[in-house]
Amino acid sequence: MVVKRLAFLLILFLFLAGCGIEDSIEDKYPRADIVYDQNGNESNVYRAFNTSVQSVSNEIRDIEEPQDMAEKDGNVMMLYDDFLVYIYPDINNSDVLIEVSDDDFIEDNYDSDHFHKYGVFKKTKKYYGINNMTSGKYRGYIGESGKYVRNTGGFPSIRFGSMTRGGGPGVGK
Repeated sequence: MVVKRLAFLLILFLFLAGCGIEDSIEDKYPRADIVYDQNGNESNVYRAFNTSVQSVSNEIRDIEEPQDMAEKDGNVMMLYDDFLVYIYPDINNSDVLIEVSDDDFIEDNYDSDHFHKYGVFKKTKKYYGINNMTSGKYRGYIGESGKYVRNTGGFPSIRFGSMTRGGGPGVGK
């Protein structure tokens, strides 16, 4: 009986240890969009309905504590080893958007000034290889214009359509 319990706990521990922050966010919140760059890297955007940035931030920190964190203008930026979790209010309703970008997307697309604004530039340099010469202009799914960003490269986001026609079986083309 004791051996079975220990085996179960070991399996449970190994399973939970293999779940990263992105998997946990994906399990908890529905995906709202995917932003692609010219290299095929992606930034996943999730939606938390009718809640606050602080509430979502607390929920995510309860799942896994970030290495570093910054708050500014009602937004929260959480830095993990291989991911940036950026949490901010939606522009169209009372929902909160949770953007999860991996280190390749961050390095290739994010504007280094955006990290300076949050006071985490040196930390993003350490975690993601960002430098002052980074040519990216991306500052999150809601851009400087106050509108959703469709993409950073040559590929459209899911929200705004794709380059191929779809519809599935039985749909006329």
